[in-house]
Amino acid sequence: TSFGTGVAGSATGVLPLNVRNAGNFNTGATAQGGVFRSGNNIITSGSVTLSGVAKVNTVTLRGSGITLTTGASVLQTHSLMSTGVGNVVNLGAGGMGLYGETFVYVDGDLTINGTLGNYNTPSGITKSGAGNLILTGTNTFTANGANHGTTVKINGGSLSFSTSANLGAATNEIDIYTGTL
Repeated sequence: TSFGTGVAGSATGVLPLNVRNAGNFNTGATAQGGVFRSGNNIITSGSVTLSGVAKVNTVTLRGSGITLTTGASVLQTHSLMSTGVGNVVNLGAGGMGLYGETFVYVDGDLTINGTLGNYNTPSGITKSGAGNLILTGTNTFTANGANHGTTVKINGGSLSFSTSANLGAATNEIDIYTGTL
């Protein structure tokens, strides 16, 4: 699966993609978490650790065996994409703040360890792609009206969990369009 190579400039309203390899992810102006730019970011290999809060549009893990660790920092994103197998997001004390309806696309498998919570407003996740999303944290996100009252949507592949706490608040609704839970 390809997400493109980026768009030069932002006159069209599309921000350029910022490619981050494990060996050079700290090059350029990286004000978000000491690693990312505020737009769309791609990690292509290795392990990346945030050194501060990161508020970004998109984080893409493009490749296999990639690990993103937040430590005590917060990751806030509209979209998280993962292609490849063995990819992991380790959320530390700060967790991951969901913006309204946060989209998680998985082609392969992606494990999110740690807490997914609301960022300012009630939030939900929409899982798409043929892969498997594995949630392991005690998640605190809750339903929002913008997400039509549904907190977890599955639009392909599978969503795996070991306890109901992995799916957020006990009152959360789950809709399965295609795929499995």
